[in-house]
Amino acid sequence: MVSNLCANEHRRSSSTEGPLGMDGCLDESVQGSAGVGIERALATLSAGEREVIALRILLDLEIETAARVLGISSTACTTRLSRALKKLEERMSADVAA
Repeated sequence: MVSNLCANEHRRSSSTEGPLGMDGCLDESVQGSAGVGIERALATLSAGEREVIALRILLDLEIETAARVLGISSTACTTRLSRALKKLEERMSADVAA
């Protein structure tokens, strides 16, 4: 489902492929050298973690809507997003420190 949402977004506006491996999902402001680090960090996350980030951050869906798309409760969606963002931050920090 996330792939379809991103594909629809791509049809509306053409851009280069984003770090989630789905066209049109990465905002142009984070592409380039920063995008490479984000892409590497996102690749280390699970599919579920990448999906919740895509729905909440990239597609700007409400928690309740993202939870319905994922087939989980709002609480589980919030928890998954929080953990995914924490992992992403840790991996981005490690990348900068290296």
